[in-house]
Amino acid sequence: MPKRKGLDRLVRDFEADKTLSFSDTSGGEIQFPFDAFKVHHHGNKPDISVSFPGRTVSTKTWQNIAMVIEVKASETQDPFEAKRKGATNNATVEQLAKSARSLLLAHGFLAAFAVGIYGNRVRLVRVDHTCALVSLPFKLRSKPGSKLLQKFFWHFVHPVVGNTVVGCDPTISPLTAEDREWVAVQLKEANVDNRYARELDKARRFEVYNEETGEYEVHIGFDVLDVNGRLFSRATTIWRTLKDTRIRDPSTGRLTPDPAADVKLCIIKEAWRQLARISEAKFYQRLAARIPQGQRRGLATMICGGDLGDLEFRWWKQTKSRPTDGDSESTLAGSETSGQLSSSVSSTRQPSRAASTSSFSTRASSTFVTTGSQTAEKDNLVFGPDHIPNSDFPLPYPQHQTYSWRIVDPARWHSERSHMRMVIKEVGRPLTQFMSSEELAEAVRDSLLGHRQAYVEAGVLHRDFSLGNILITDKPKGDDPIGYIHDLDYSSMTPDDETTAPTSAEAPADSKPTSDNPEDSARQKERTGTYYFMAVELLRESGVIHDVHHDLESYYWVLLWVVLRHTNCSRKGVSGQEICKRLFVYGDDTSSVASKHAWLVETARSDLIIQDNPALTTLLKRFAELVLKQVLADLPFVPGDELSNRLTYEAVLSIFNDALNPDNVWPEADWKHCDLLDSGSVPPSVVARLNVAGDLDDDESPARAGTKRSRRPGRGAADEEDAGVDPAARAEGSRKRSRTRGGGVGPPPAGQAAGAVARPSRQPPKTRKLPANRPATAPTRASARLAAKKAARGGAGATT
Repeated sequence: MPKRKGLDRLVRDFEADKTLSFSDTSGGEIQFPFDAFKVHHHGNKPDISVSFPGRTVSTKTWQNIAMVIEVKASETQDPFEAKRKGATNNATVEQLAKSARSLLLAHGFLAAFAVGIYGNRVRLVRVDHTCALVSLPFKLRSKPGSKLLQKFFWHFVHPVVGNTVVGCDPTISPLTAEDREWVAVQLKEANVDNRYARELDKARRFEVYNEETGEYEVHIGFDVLDVNGRLFSRATTIWRTLKDTRIRDPSTGRLTPDPAADVKLCIIKEAWRQLARISEAKFYQRLAARIPQGQRRGLATMICGGDLGDLEFRWWKQTKSRPTDGDSESTLAGSETSGQLSSSVSSTRQPSRAASTSSFSTRASSTFVTTGSQTAEKDNLVFGPDHIPNSDFPLPYPQHQTYSWRIVDPARWHSERSHMRMVIKEVGRPLTQFMSSEELAEAVRDSLLGHRQAYVEAGVLHRDFSLGNILITDKPKGDDPIGYIHDLDYSSMTPDDETTAPTSAEAPADSKPTSDNPEDSARQKERTGTYYFMAVELLRESGVIHDVHHDLESYYWVLLWVVLRHTNCSRKGVSGQEICKRLFVYGDDTSSVASKHAWLVETARSDLIIQDNPALTTLLKRFAELVLKQVLADLPFVPGDELSNRLTYEAVLSIFNDALNPDNVWPEADWKHCDLLDSGSVPPSVVARLNVAGDLDDDESPARAGTKRSRRPGRGAADEEDAGVDPAARAEGSRKRSRTRGGGVGPPPAGQAAGAVARPSRQPPKTRKLPANRPATAPTRASARLAAKKAARGGAGATT
């Protein structure tokens, strides 16, 4: 590619360990950064891939790439030109967005950079987890333009904070050979299948900030359990990890094993919460404060963690409030406060090499505890719950909390995101990997006990019960719960001065919002949850306060999903997997409500039969009857007491306890492979477009791709931010590695094929005109209401 030679000339005078290498990667697709999830996310073909300083792109993997450059022949192909639309321009932005997404995930970057070269026009792009900032264009084939691009590359490889490039996270670092060797030994001693360490070259060393003590713990993440591949989202990533218990030998400076340490596996969760939402760590802290550890059941436990973005923002604000003397911060801020690089910057001289070793840069990097340099000292730091470093914050804006929207419009603070990192004690496997259906029922029951305990004793309501938010405990001991709930991102909780939940779920007549705080009440009216498993009332009505009975209904839809896909079941000769395809409609509220209505009404007349499993058959039938009563009671034309028909903990737990009675006989090893996972289709990943405001926007959601009718008042984009990837692909299909390689997380049986989950077709059948995402067999809304009226007249339990 001709542009490469000119790029090489721009960096040839850089220090050897700072020189960038440019490789033509336009000819072959680079797969998603983590092998276990490649089938669910699109690869990409960046035109030019840029190496890390002093290295080359030896293999075409994202782990070797620090930046991408997209090259087009003409200035007319600049997709960021105002009012320029069309499929071609969207595809150009989409390619850049996919690359940015992969860079953020592959390296844990806080921000990724890209260069767009369109003929003689150049744009610089900075992308984080909330939006993209795009520079004004400048001319490549001009001395000021080439100098500006050279300056950009120079600053990129001389970060003020971090060891590699600008945008890297100073609280993580790749493993050394010594680290990998130690991890392998620990996994062997813990009897963990070494196949979980297949990608140790992608493992990371994390500094975990504990906001309760102000101290840090070092953990090593060696296996990615789940990843949200969307660009502008929470970007939740779950790692299997172990604490680094090694101690540093003062004579050699090397890390040596601590013979007294007990190394245990745990989980690290990283996510970028919206500032308008409460930090997930606060919910775990509430649970710890209200429920003694020995009395917990069915609830995940946070070992340590906190909101890195909040810490950094407070540090940054404190620095801004200090008297200034014209130091280097003001100089740095001057080049970025506008949010764009103007052509006037190009007249500045090339920075000198000596600046790379300035005392300011050295002090800034060492402030971040030990990460990035295992020899950095932290003895001079005094920790506490509200600890803020005494030194000045070294950057013009925070990094662990995005500041991109506020540069353009301070009123858009609620669109920003803050970086959270937590270590969770329990290690588990998803519901879809149950050993037996009895274990499945026990896990759901125990998680339900945890849900009740969190609400009644701590005033925490989950509000997002889904397939991925309940896990089956790995190797439970004694009276350990079989299952537990986690992922409290969208939870709500009572004010601190309330000691218990404001209502008892056993007394639904007194139901009211879980907080008297108007702001929290408004937040509860935002629709949250995973689309397939949302309660019917939340899909049908806007402005509904999310309460306990909605979560309890989600339990039914989650259990039904797993049973239909992974047991030998049928109704009227139709297999469970075929029923699942027809029942769960994605993205169209009207069709989804109608489909769930029809299923519940029909279930009252014809049972779903699970072969050789009368206990589970009866459990699902009784559960469906309760859900139907709740759904019908919400309809204005159906007589009855709405509140008295709502689901309660007592009623639902009674169903599970009866089914799990020791007198009942359950089949063993009745897990069944889901053939829907063998379709080979890849659900949409990061698909970007230019919206009318000129911002980069994700267009992953089928709801957006089809009709906008599903976007009613009372529902914000934040509420469905992670619904773009088919929940089956994220919460179930993305577990391909666990299913195929076996090991310590239980079935599935050897030889299981894996692939992406089949999505409901967006294309209407040729014989009928139907809304997008609506199967040909889906009932209309009118037919569902007619069926509901008949069921109401005949009684919810009527059979034929």
